[in-house]
Amino acid sequence: MNKSIFSSFKNDTTREQGGVTMDLGDLGQIQVARAGGANVSYEKALLAASKPHRRAFQAGVIDEKVAKKIMVDVYADTIILGWSGLKDENGADFPFSKDNARKLLTDLPDLFAQIRAVAEDQTLFRQEILEQDAKN
Repeated sequence: MNKSIFSSFKNDTTREQGGVTMDLGDLGQIQVARAGGANVSYEKALLAASKPHRRAFQAGVIDEKVAKKIMVDVYADTIILGWSGLKDENGADFPFSKDNARKLLTDLPDLFAQIRAVAEDQTLFRQEILEQDAKN
């Protein structure tokens, strides 16, 4: 069987925008869109949020707290699409909202790192991989 470059690199644009499920086992599931690709809302939000700080970014002198807040806001608005089964520190249901997404990303930096890794892993959004998963 001859594989084409398209079959290996074509992404599922619906999945890029609609997200993939990040399964955290007993902790719940988070729906994560792609950071890039067909998720143009991410690109637009990142551009708009970073615009006031463009010179600092270009010069490499952006304050780390400012850069982190920009990414938290952009991810909460465009990457985290929802979740189920998450609990707060007291074990109570932790419903999805943009504000709760910001809290999650701010208070749990290691989780934020994992979400970023999923959102930036273009292979998770490949059409070929999704087709193979559907067959299995």
